[in-house]
Parts: sequence; structure tokens; C-alpha cells
Amino acid sequence: MRCQRCQFENMPGESRCFKCGSVLSGQGVAVDVHPPRMDRWKGPFRAVPRWIRLRTRFGERLRVPAFLRIMSGNAALGLVLSLIPGLAQAVSGRFREVRWFVFGWLLLLPAGIFFYGSGTGYLLLGIAVGLHGWIAFRHSLMKEHAEIGQRIFDFSMLLVVFGLLYFGVRSTLLGDFMFGYTNLTIPYQNIESGDMLLARRSLSGAEDLKRGGLVQSTLRMVGRGRRVFSGGARTIVQIVGLGGEKIEITDGAYVVDGRMLDGEQYPVPEWLKGRKIGPIVVDVNSYFVNAVYNVEGRGMQLTAEMVGQACIVKSSEIESKVIMRWFPLKRRGFLKENE
Repeated sequence: MRCQRCQFENMPGESRCFKCGSVLSGQGVAVDVHPPRMDRWKGPFRAVPRWIRLRTRFGERLRVPAFLRIMSGNAALGLVLSLIPGLAQAVSGRFREVRWFVFGWLLLLPAGIFFYGSGTGYLLLGIAVGLHGWIAFRHSLMKEHAEIGQRIFDFSMLLVVFGLLYFGVRSTLLGDFMFGYTNLTIPYQNIESGDMLLARRSLSGAEDLKRGGLVQSTLRMVGRGRRVFSGGARTIVQIVGLGGEKIEITDGAYVVDGRMLDGEQYPVPEWLKGRKIGPIVVDVNSYFVNAVYNVEGRGMQLTAEMVGQACIVKSSEIESKVIMRWFPLKRRGFLKENE
């Protein structure tokens, strides 16, 4: 094999020239000047970050303050930075290690909030908390402790800490919201028995409550000693009568101050159907509510006083006002205003 440099004729199979030491392998091999190109469908995805780098400040070199770099180099302080998933790795220039975990967290967290109140929602939020803990663990503790037992303990403690953190954030940001189930079926509001509804505490003021609105309240145990009838603890009820109004139940419908209400909007529950009750005068700063009770005596003669005790609640006993149907998901939506 002839050397291209010194023209010395070498023995076949030699990798280097015996005379000058030049590399012989690859000489005479055609070089492909047309290497494989990127698939056409990948082009737009690659063009987006390139466009951002060229036309925005993201293209400039990220300048990280010195104190953040110092924090990222310390295990304990790195955990503080990791309260924002991926921040500690971004400061230390190792974000690529956790980019897919951060991407998964960004997907799972809003999905868990969207399905909040169901088993699926709690599962998604639990996985999001786990990913957040794993991102923090990889930066701060994984390199500090090499033994498997220590790593398991550290990661378990991080899950507990981050779980409490998420619970605290939820209580702070979503403390005004409450979830509750109702036993009512209201065709006008597209509500069926067993639905989960979303309510707000800040809307429970008397000036915000109108006829037809749904509120969350605690029902009383009426005639408990004689085992007359009982309701649930905290449940969703519908406002039928306002303070000072006169309520009657006749022909399977509510009558308020002589005006019969629409049965689609104000359906009378089964335990009151077929009965003629009233009149019941609603006290000031109180409401007559549409509620479901379990009557323990068939054919029992219910008096206006007994129904009033069961269905009249004070303004102070109303905890929140319902704003939307939450579950089932296919019927999620805001409620209509009756009046």
C-alpha cells in the first residue's frame, strides 16, 4: 500500500507507513459529502428554539448571581432552590439531567388540579409531588449519600416534606373553595343526586344569596330522641324561601307568598311529596332550604313546625355558596342563576 505522503510502498495490511509513520487506513476511501439529513417533520420543532434564541433575550448567556451558584453548591441550600422544580439544576448548569422530570411535573400538576376531588386527581397530584421530590433529591442528596439505605430514607423524607408543602399551598391558595356532595336532583341546573359541587366561602354573605342558589350547610337532627327523621351532616341544599316569606307545600310544589314555584327549578324532595304543609314563616336572617331527609316513620304526620325545624337555616349556618358542577366531568360547568 503506497503512502500518500512519502510515496513509500508498504506491505499490504499495514495501518501506518513504515518510513514516515503516516496513517494508511482510510486513504483512498471515498468521503460522503452528503450525510443523512434530519427528518422533515423535525424541522419546525428545531426551528422554534432557534427563533427564540435569535429574536429574544433568551439567546443571551444566562447570568446567574453569585449567591445562587453558592446555594446550588450546598446540599441544604440546594433544597431551598429546588422548591421551584429544576431551578437548582438550571443554576448549576445541569438542567438537562432533569428536563424530562420537570416537563412531566408541568403536565401532571395542572392535570391533577383539573381532576381534583377524584381518585385520578389525587393520583396525578401524588405523582407530581414524587417528581418534585425526585428532582430535589437528584441535585442535593443523591451525590451526598451513596448507600441505598440512606438514599431511600432521604427520598422518603423529601416526599413527606413536599407533601406537607403542597398541602399548605393548597390550603393557602384554595382555602376559599370547598367541595361537597348533594342528594338533590334539580333538572333546571342539570344536577343529579351524588354530584360533587364546587363552592366558595367568600360568597356565603346574605347579600349574595338568592332564591334558587345552592349553598353548603349543616342539617339538624330533628326529633332525635323519638327517632323522627334525620339529615346528613354537611351537605348541599337549595334556597327556596327568604327571610320574612311564607312557605307552603301543596300538590307536590313549593308555594312562596301565594306564588307556586316551577318544579323543574325547585323540585320537592320525596319525603315531602304528597303532603300538604304550611304555612311556614321564615325568620329574618334565615332561609328555607330544599333538603333531603330520611323519614323513619312511613305515613308519619309531619307538622309545619317539624318541617320548619328541619329546613330553616340561619345565615350564620351557611358555610359557602355553590358556583359550579365539578363532577362528573361530562357535566362540569357553572350553574344558572334562578332569580
